[in-house]
Amino acid sequence: MKDLSLRIFPESAYLDLEFDRVLELTASLAVGDDAKDTIRKIVSSVALSEILEKINRLEEFNYLLRHSRVQLSEYHNVSIELRNLGIENFILSAEEVLKIYDVLINLDQIKSAILAVPDSNFTYLNSDLSKLPDVSDIISKIRKIFDKDQNIRDEATEELSSIRKKIRSKNSEIYRTFKSIVNNLKTSGLLAEEEEGIRNGKLVVRLLAEHRRKIQGIVHDRSEGGRTVYVEPQEIVELNNELFELHADEKTEIQKILFNLCKSMRPYAASLGEAYSQLVEWDVLGAKSHLAEMMLAIKPDVRENQKMSFKNARHPLFYLRLKEQKKEIVPFSFYLNEKNRIMLISGPNAGGKSVTLKSVGLIQLMLQAGFFVPVDKTSEFTVFRTFMVDIGDHQSIEDELSTYSARLSNMRKFVENADEKTMILIDEFGSGTEPQIGGAIAESVLKVLGEKNSMAVINTHYSNLKAFAHKHEGYVNAAMIFDEKNLAPTYQLSVGRPGSSYALEIANKVKLPKEILDYAKKKIGDQAVSFENLLASLDKEINTLKKQVEDYQNKQIELDRLIQSYNQINKQFEYKRLKLRLEQKQFEVLIKSNKQKEINAYIEEIQKLKSLEGLEKKAESKRKELEI
Repeated sequence: MKDLSLRIFPESAYLDLEFDRVLELTASLAVGDDAKDTIRKIVSSVALSEILEKINRLEEFNYLLRHSRVQLSEYHNVSIELRNLGIENFILSAEEVLKIYDVLINLDQIKSAILAVPDSNFTYLNSDLSKLPDVSDIISKIRKIFDKDQNIRDEATEELSSIRKKIRSKNSEIYRTFKSIVNNLKTSGLLAEEEEGIRNGKLVVRLLAEHRRKIQGIVHDRSEGGRTVYVEPQEIVELNNELFELHADEKTEIQKILFNLCKSMRPYAASLGEAYSQLVEWDVLGAKSHLAEMMLAIKPDVRENQKMSFKNARHPLFYLRLKEQKKEIVPFSFYLNEKNRIMLISGPNAGGKSVTLKSVGLIQLMLQAGFFVPVDKTSEFTVFRTFMVDIGDHQSIEDELSTYSARLSNMRKFVENADEKTMILIDEFGSGTEPQIGGAIAESVLKVLGEKNSMAVINTHYSNLKAFAHKHEGYVNAAMIFDEKNLAPTYQLSVGRPGSSYALEIANKVKLPKEILDYAKKKIGDQAVSFENLLASLDKEINTLKKQVEDYQNKQIELDRLIQSYNQINKQFEYKRLKLRLEQKQFEVLIKSNKQKEINAYIEEIQKLKSLEGLEKKAESKRKELEI
């Protein structure tokens, strides 16, 4: 089977990048020991399909936790119990049954939560559910037998209830009889001080040694001086024997109950093993989800193409540490792709270069291991097959290697094994030897890594490397911004320009004598000082430009606001103007309508008059006819 785990060099890289601390923190958030162990063994994968499935599963479980009240209770490995359960007529103890029950109620809780989330459309969780057996009947039977304190109920069977009533009755009889004996012995003056007690779990009376023969019973103990003896009276012995028989009956009945319970559970033994494995997986997802919530981490966007875009990324562990201290972390952003594959970060010591470098490595390891990562949603990631890291002091006394020799050994392995699917992280590149020679060797290694199309984030102070990155395609400079006014780091990453070490400025701030600084400037030469001054001047100009851009952006925002306000007022004015014209038009129409009504009435009146005139003519004609 093909190994899909990430090739990482050196083996200590997981430790150098503190991935082990992320795993240990995640393990502390899991409930079951097997889930904790599973988390501690997590490694990064190189298969995109596997990575996407892991983060998609995590997304679904994260959604489930945010929309339900799932909270796993303590559970333990039940592989031995389930193996024994599969043996015909094997009877599990009550404790073993309850271990299985703890697993079942956790599974049932998650199942109920999944089914209760409306419109969830869970792909993976629903698939997981379809493989689980229906254990509701088993849970119901166990609950009928055990109470909430995990004791077997009296009413588990009628026979058990009867036996336990007899036990309680017998205990009361023993106590009454014992008190009666004590009172009688007290009256007889046979008892020593502290008249009664318990020895070997039995009620005993404390007799003076010389009175031992005056009472029948069993001696359970003697005082150190032998002056007193602890005797269980014979009447109590006989009653305890009867009680013992009742307890034996109780055990026998409990065994019958457990036998029948195990018989009903036995058909599920194999499938419960698979269900347990599913619970462990869900427990791991729950721990990852809780970690994501703590870190404000999001589902990473992982793609095939060779592109890395970190937007407002935070170091996962450093973020949590500052969060506890109620401090804000300074996020960083950068972009690498097929055109610019190697980024060189420069800047002053303690400015944040190493933290940024480790953040890149740790975030990449986490996402390839199926974790959410603390970045903005617009971030994009790719998948690497090989991870090469050179961080910290690799001096080896056993191999007779100095720090620089160990670094050169690492560089040789990097150059020999790097390819286009390799991510390389190097801290303090080229350091550890004479600067001019170390810088030349580092530049040569940098050139080869670029030719191999590897992606890399590298920290350095060397000017020749900054110049090389500026002159050649495929490389990009970046700087940790420094507050020159206060000579203090800002921990902000600025991509596109190299950074100054500000060594002379910091030396001046700490009040190193002027003659020492002058001598140092003379020794390093005008060209080096000029280059550092150029970088410092560039920082000033960029900061000034940034301020101007920020002022421009603020003014642009204000102008946009004013334009928007003007447009709104103009729209309101136009609306009122159109409304006024409409009202005027309506008024004119109304007037015309009223005039039309008057005209129509006048015409109607004329028509009536004409009609009357016609009637008058007809009447006159009729009258004339009658006269004739």
